[in-house]
Amino acid sequence: MSMGGVVLLNAVGVHGDFSALVVDSSPSRISHLGCPGEFDPVNQLPADCSRLQLIIGERDRVVWPAEMEELMIAIRHRGGRVLERLDYAHPFQDAPAVHRRRLEEVATFLLR
Repeated sequence: MSMGGVVLLNAVGVHGDFSALVVDSSPSRISHLGCPGEFDPVNQLPADCSRLQLIIGERDRVVWPAEMEELMIAIRHRGGRVLERLDYAHPFQDAPAVHRRRLEEVATFLLR
Protein backbone atom coordinates (compact mmCIF):
# COMPACT_ATOMS: atom_id res chain seq x y z
CA MET A 1 0.00 0.00 0.00
CA SER A 2 1.27 3.45 -0.86
CA MET A 3 1.46 5.72 2.13
CA GLY A 4 1.45 9.02 0.18
CA GLY A 5 -1.93 10.26 1.38
CA VAL A 6 -1.24 9.10 4.90
CA VAL A 7 2.06 10.99 4.97
CA LEU A 8 0.56 14.11 3.37
CA LEU A 9 -2.32 14.34 5.80
CA ASN A 10 -0.01 13.82 8.75
CA ALA A 11 2.35 16.49 7.38
CA VAL A 12 -0.33 19.17 7.06
CA GLY A 13 -2.26 17.76 9.99
CA VAL A 14 -5.10 19.45 11.72
CA HIS A 15 -3.35 22.82 11.43
CA GLY A 16 -4.20 22.95 7.72
CA ASP A 17 -1.06 24.81 6.69
CA PHE A 18 -1.36 24.32 2.91
CA SER A 19 -2.77 26.17 -0.08
CA ALA A 20 -4.25 23.14 -1.85
CA LEU A 21 -3.93 19.39 -1.39
CA VAL A 22 -4.95 16.35 -3.42
CA VAL A 23 -5.01 13.03 -1.60
CA ASP A 24 -5.30 10.13 -4.00
CA SER A 25 -6.43 6.69 -2.82
CA SER A 26 -5.67 6.97 0.89
CA PRO A 27 -7.24 4.68 3.47
CA SER A 28 -9.27 6.30 6.23
CA ARG A 29 -7.40 4.44 8.93
CA ILE A 30 -4.06 2.68 9.37
CA SER A 31 -4.31 1.91 13.10
CA HIS A 32 -5.47 -1.63 12.30
CA LEU A 33 -1.99 -2.11 10.79
CA GLY A 34 -0.35 -1.38 14.14
CA CYS A 35 0.13 2.38 13.80
CA PRO A 36 -1.08 4.64 16.62
CA GLY A 37 -4.61 5.91 16.02
CA GLU A 38 -3.48 9.52 16.00
CA PHE A 39 -1.83 8.84 12.62
CA ASP A 40 -5.08 7.69 11.00
CA PRO A 41 -5.70 10.05 8.05
CA VAL A 42 -9.29 10.68 9.13
CA ASN A 43 -7.91 12.03 12.43
CA GLN A 44 -5.54 14.41 10.63
CA LEU A 45 -8.09 16.40 8.64
CA PRO A 46 -8.21 20.15 9.14
CA ALA A 47 -11.53 21.65 10.24
CA ASP A 48 -11.76 23.40 6.85
CA CYS A 49 -11.22 20.97 3.98
CA SER A 50 -12.30 23.37 1.22
CA ARG A 51 -8.76 23.31 -0.21
CA LEU A 52 -8.59 19.51 -0.14
CA GLN A 53 -9.61 16.98 -2.76
CA LEU A 54 -9.79 13.21 -2.30
CA ILE A 55 -9.66 10.95 -5.35
CA ILE A 56 -11.35 7.57 -5.18
CA GLY A 57 -11.05 5.04 -7.99
CA GLU A 58 -13.78 2.44 -8.10
CA ARG A 59 -11.33 0.02 -9.76
CA ASP A 60 -8.70 0.48 -7.04
CA ARG A 61 -7.68 -2.89 -5.62
CA VAL A 62 -4.77 -1.59 -3.51
CA VAL A 63 -6.90 0.67 -1.31
CA TRP A 64 -10.47 -0.43 -1.84
CA PRO A 65 -13.10 2.34 -2.05
CA ALA A 66 -14.73 1.02 1.14
CA GLU A 67 -11.46 1.68 2.98
CA MET A 68 -11.75 5.37 2.00
CA GLU A 69 -15.40 5.83 2.91
CA GLU A 70 -14.92 7.31 6.38
CA LEU A 71 -12.34 9.76 5.00
CA MET A 72 -14.65 10.67 2.12
CA ILE A 73 -17.56 11.42 4.45
CA ALA A 74 -15.40 13.54 6.77
CA ILE A 75 -13.87 15.53 3.89
CA ARG A 76 -17.28 16.25 2.36
CA HIS A 77 -18.68 17.20 5.77
CA ARG A 78 -15.84 19.72 6.18
CA GLY A 79 -16.33 21.32 2.76
CA GLY A 80 -13.80 19.34 0.73
CA ARG A 81 -14.17 17.86 -2.72
CA VAL A 82 -14.34 14.14 -3.43
CA LEU A 83 -13.72 12.98 -6.97
CA GLU A 84 -15.00 9.44 -7.54
CA ARG A 85 -14.38 7.84 -10.92
CA LEU A 86 -15.61 4.46 -12.08
CA ASP A 87 -12.66 3.97 -14.44
CA TYR A 88 -9.86 4.90 -12.02
CA ALA A 89 -7.71 2.21 -10.44
CA HIS A 90 -4.89 2.92 -7.97
CA PRO A 91 -2.54 5.77 -9.02
CA PHE A 92 -0.16 4.75 -11.80
CA GLN A 93 -2.15 1.57 -12.48
CA ASP A 94 -4.58 3.25 -14.87
CA ALA A 95 -4.58 2.91 -18.64
CA PRO A 96 -2.52 5.74 -20.21
CA ALA A 97 -5.53 7.82 -21.29
CA VAL A 98 -7.15 7.47 -17.87
CA HIS A 99 -3.87 8.37 -16.16
CA ARG A 100 -3.59 11.57 -18.24
CA ARG A 101 -7.15 12.56 -17.32
CA ARG A 102 -6.41 11.88 -13.65
CA LEU A 103 -3.33 14.15 -13.76
CA GLU A 104 -5.32 16.86 -15.57
CA GLU A 105 -7.99 16.77 -12.86
CA VAL A 106 -5.32 17.03 -10.15
CA ALA A 107 -3.70 20.00 -11.91
CA THR A 108 -7.07 21.72 -12.40
CA PHE A 109 -7.83 21.44 -8.67
CA LEU A 110 -4.39 22.60 -7.58
CA LEU A 111 -4.31 25.57 -9.98
CA ARG A 112 -7.83 26.84 -9.37
